[in-house]
Amino acid sequence: MTGFVQTATLGGPGSGNGGGAHQGGFIVVNGQLITVPSETIVILPANALTWQELFALAPAPYTGAATGMAQDDVPTPLTTYEAHVIGNRVLGGPGGADVYIAGLIYISQHALNSGAGYINCINYATGEMRVGGPIGNCATGARVQINDPVITTVGDVAAGTGRYSRGQTPDARFQVDQDNPTIASATGFPMCVPRVVADPNVAGNPDDARCPVTQRPFVGNPVIVCLAPATVGLRCTNFTTLPPGGGLPDPTIQAPFEVGDYVTFAGTLVQDCTMTGCPGGGPTAGPWPALGRAATYISAHTINNNAAIYTAPGTNPAYVSTEVTLIGTGGLTVVGAGEATARTRFEGMTTDVDPTAANQRFIHLYGMDFNSLTGAATDRDFGTIGVDPGPENGLGAVKGRWRFRPPCLAFGSTPLKPDKQCVMNSADTFLPPPREMRAVVQGAFTAPLTAASPRSANGIVYGQYHAPILTYIFPENVPGTAIPENNFNTINFLAQGGYSSSPGTLVGQLNPWPSNVVPVVACITAAANAGGPYGVNSGATIALNGSATGTTPISYSWTASGGTISNPTLPTPDYTAPQVAVQTVFTLALTATNCGGTSAPSTAFVTVAPASAPTVNPIANQSVASGAAGSFNVTASDPNVPAATPLTWTVSQTGASALLNLVITPTGATTATVSYTAPSVVVATNITVTVTATNTIGIASAPVSTTVAINPPVPVLPPVANPVAAVSVPVGSSDVSLLITGSDPNIPARTPLLFTITQNPAGTLQFPSAGCALGTNQGNLCVTPSGPTTATVSFNAPAAPVVVTLTITAINSAGVVSAPVTTTVTVTDVFSITAAEYRSNKQRLIVNVTDNTIDPTIQIFLQPYRCENAAAPCVQTAPGVWTYDPDPINGGVGNLFTGGAGGLYIIDVVGAPAPACNLGGTYKTPCNVVSISARSSKGGTASSAITRIR
Repeated sequence: MTGFVQTATLGGPGSGNGGGAHQGGFIVVNGQLITVPSETIVILPANALTWQELFALAPAPYTGAATGMAQDDVPTPLTTYEAHVIGNRVLGGPGGADVYIAGLIYISQHALNSGAGYINCINYATGEMRVGGPIGNCATGARVQINDPVITTVGDVAAGTGRYSRGQTPDARFQVDQDNPTIASATGFPMCVPRVVADPNVAGNPDDARCPVTQRPFVGNPVIVCLAPATVGLRCTNFTTLPPGGGLPDPTIQAPFEVGDYVTFAGTLVQDCTMTGCPGGGPTAGPWPALGRAATYISAHTINNNAAIYTAPGTNPAYVSTEVTLIGTGGLTVVGAGEATARTRFEGMTTDVDPTAANQRFIHLYGMDFNSLTGAATDRDFGTIGVDPGPENGLGAVKGRWRFRPPCLAFGSTPLKPDKQCVMNSADTFLPPPREMRAVVQGAFTAPLTAASPRSANGIVYGQYHAPILTYIFPENVPGTAIPENNFNTINFLAQGGYSSSPGTLVGQLNPWPSNVVPVVACITAAANAGGPYGVNSGATIALNGSATGTTPISYSWTASGGTISNPTLPTPDYTAPQVAVQTVFTLALTATNCGGTSAPSTAFVTVAPASAPTVNPIANQSVASGAAGSFNVTASDPNVPAATPLTWTVSQTGASALLNLVITPTGATTATVSYTAPSVVVATNITVTVTATNTIGIASAPVSTTVAINPPVPVLPPVANPVAAVSVPVGSSDVSLLITGSDPNIPARTPLLFTITQNPAGTLQFPSAGCALGTNQGNLCVTPSGPTTATVSFNAPAAPVVVTLTITAINSAGVVSAPVTTTVTVTDVFSITAAEYRSNKQRLIVNVTDNTIDPTIQIFLQPYRCENAAAPCVQTAPGVWTYDPDPINGGVGNLFTGGAGGLYIIDVVGAPAPACNLGGTYKTPCNVVSISARSSKGGTASSAITRIR
C-alpha cells in the first residue's frame, strides 16, 4: 500500500525483540496499522536506515522521539511524507492474532514529486539555485539546495566539505548518495555547485578547484567537439572530456551547474530558518511559514542535469548510473497467478561511449549478496549488455544508454546487436532476489569496493554504481481467487539478514516474520565440487562442471594453474586451454562462499593435448639486379584453435656471393617481409633463401626455400649528339637561338638528355638579353631543355665579326657522355649598298658601300650579277638567266672595292655589261630586279637594285 505516514511509533508489544538500532515499531498508512518488524531497514531515496535510525537521526525537535514525518507527530511536520509498504496479513503468529506485518518499506516526501526547469540564478554564497524563473532574475524560481552533509570521514578527500557542494543538510536522512552520484549529468557524470562566494565566471573572482568553470566549455572551444548547441559562445551541453591527463575539461573533476542549464530535481520541502527562525524548532517542523513558500526551499537528494558529458572512450575514470531496477521475486507457482514473477529489467546511462561501437566497453551487471553473519558483500554475475553508440555515425539513438532486458542470450554468446541483446549468466541467476545490484563499466572497477578502490571526482569510486533495487514483482492474483502471499521466505536478505544500514547496523531476520511460516535462520557451510577430470586440445575450450552444496546464495571462484576461465564466478564457466608443445596437465581449483564462509578448494585435473606446427606458404622465386635492393612477402598459417600467433620468423641463405643486409620483418600476425641488397656481380648468380616460422607455443614450421636470381648489370650505351649546321649571324644580334638534338640507343632510352656546350674562343658569344630563367648558363650560353632529347642554346652576338666553334656533348640519365660534335657560329659584319649607278654609253658600273664595322682589313667584293641582255660577255647559268662574273680571275673587269676609310667603299669599273633592271623592258629606273650584291671578307652581304641609269 502507498499513502501518507499518519503515525509512526518505535517499539511496543508485537514489534519484535530487537533492541537499540534493531528496534521495530508501528506505522499507520491510510488509516491501517502495520507492524514494522525489528531488523527492518527502510529504503529512502538515497539512503537506507533501520526503523530506529529514522527516529534517532531525525532533525530537531524530533530527534530520538519521533520521525518528524507522521501527521500526528508533535509538532506537526511542515509537510506530509509518503510510505510504500509491502507486507502480508499474518494470522496467529507471534505478532498477534490477526496483524499486517511489513516486509519492505520505502519512505519519501512523495515518490513521484519532482521539479524541472532552467536554472535562472545561482547564489554562490549559499549554494542555492533558482529554477524556473526568468534567466538572471534571482528573486524568482523554485529555491533548490543540495542536501549534502559535510563529510567527516578521516582520509576522505572531501573531508570538511560536501561531496557535491560546500556541505549543508536540514535533514541528513534525505541526503544525496555520497558514494554513487545522484547529483549528475544525464549521462551520470558527477556535477556540483562551486564552493565560492561570488560567480566564478566573472573575471577576477576565485574559482573552486574541485568544481571549476573550465569543466563547462563554451561552443567554439577548439579542444572539444561540441555536438550541441550550434551557437558559438553558448555553454556546450553535449561533449566528451579530454583523456585523463590531457587537460580541461578533465574526467577526474566534477562539472559545475551553470545558469541556463535544464535540470530535474527531487527532495524534501523544508523551511528557511534564517528567514523564519523556525518557530517549530527545526527546518522540517511546522507551522507553515507566515511568509509562505518564499520562506521554503527544496533540499534535493537528486538533481539531474540535461547536459550530456562523456568521458574519452575506453579510458578511466568512466561513470555509470542506473535509472530502472526491477526484479521478479520468483516465488512459488500460484495457480491462476496473473503476473509473471521472474520479470527483470535494469536500465541506465554511462559516460563511456565509443560512437563507432568498435571498441565499446560493456556494462556488467551483478546482484549483491550479503553474508548473514558478517554483512560482507559478494557480487553475483547477472550478465552483460552493450551501450547505445548514439546517432553520430548512424548506429544508435540515445548515446550512452544501456538496457538490460531479459530474456537474454546464453552465457558465452556473441550478440549481433550488443546494445540490444543482453548476455545472461546461468538459469535462475536472478534468484534469490538480492537487496542491491551493481552496474559496472567493464575494466573500470574490480569488486569488492574498499577504501583502496580507485576514486576521482572528489572521492567517488568510478566505474560502478550500486544501489538498492527499488521494484520487486511479487505474484498477483486473478480476480475472484485467493490473494497470494508475498514470498518473503525466498528473499534471503529478509529471511536470513545480512544487510546493513548506512550508519552500519547489520540486521538479521525480520521479527516478527511477515508470514505464518517462519524460515529457519541457518547456515550450512558451502562445499565445492570442481568435477572432472577433463581433457582438451591445445588452445581449445570446454565447459567445466562445478557445483556446490550449502545454504544459498553461494558465490564461486575458480583458479587454474594454466589457461583461462571465462567467468571465474560461475559454477560452470568455460575453460580455454593454453597452447602447449607437449602434453601437459594443469590443476583447476573451485571454492564456494556463502554465509558460512569460504569452502576448502576442490581440485580437478585437465589434460591438454600438444599443439601443431605452423605452415609457411610456398614462396615464388625472385629476381633482382646486381647491387639493387629487393624484398618479398611471406605468409604462413597456424592450425591451432585459437591460432598461436603472432608468429616469429628466421631467415637464412646459402650460395655466393651472399645477399647483404638480409633481414625478415613481421608485418602481421602471420605475415612478414624479407628484405636484402644484392651484391655486385658480373655473372648471373643464384642464392637460396630459407624461411622458418615459429608460433607462440615454440613449435617451428618446416623450412621453405626460394631462389633469388641476381642479374649482372646491362652495359649502358653512350648517347649521340646530332650534328648542327654552321650558322652566320650579324654582329650585335640578340637572343640568337639554335636547336640542339640528340638520341639515346638504350632500351629503354636513358632520357632526358642533358647537353653541355662550350665555345672557342671562350666568352666570345654573350649572355642572352632575355636571360636564362628555364635553362643553365654554360659560359655565357643559355642551354634550355626543350624535350627528352632536345635543347636550345641562346646567346647575343658580339659587336665585332668573329668565327666561334661550339663543342656539343650529350649526357644520358645514366651519366654516360656522347662523343662531341662541333659547329661554327660566324659573326658577320653589316654593310649596305648605298648607290648602284650604270652608265650605258660607257658600260661603266659604279657601286658605293657603307660598312658599319670600321676595319681597314675588311675587303668587299662585287659578286656575279644578273645581266639585262642574254648575250656575251654574260653567260647563261640557268634557263632564261644570264650572269656576269666581274672577278678578273674569271675574265671580269674587276670585283674589288677600294677605299675603307670610315667604312666607305667604292668600285668603279668600265666595260661591264648592263645589270638586270627591267629584263627587256625600257631600261631605266626604277628597277624591279635586285641584281647587284656584294660580300665582305668578314662574311657580311648586301644587295640592291640599280638605283640610277644614265
